[in-house]
Amino acid sequence: MVPIGALKDRLTLQRYDDAAGEWRDFVDRPQVWALATSLGEERYEFRIRYRSDLFGFKDSAPAVRVRYRDRVLDLTNVIETDRRREVQLIASGRQIETVNLESGARRTQAWPNP
Repeated sequence: MVPIGALKDRLTLQRYDDAAGEWRDFVDRPQVWALATSLGEERYEFRIRYRSDLFGFKDSAPAVRVRYRDRVLDLTNVIETDRRREVQLIASGRQIETVNLESGARRTQAWPNP
């Protein structure tokens, strides 16, 4: 379990509302403290305290995203790492591969944040 003092990063959890067609903050405790670890390529692991509304990937339906610093990241996995104590969130930014047709050069760029 992550010591409470290690949770230094603030996240905002948002869920997509199909009926309204927009992103909305979680109704219960949308902001949480986390231990953030960069995994490279705009991917992050966040370790947070257990939440009864988000402890398995099925709880992220239809879609959940994380606001972290100046980034908006799509939640790609939810793992209850310590039963009823800790949850691990894996999130990533959207990447677009573009090709310069003149030179054939490829590059990857981040999808613009809303």
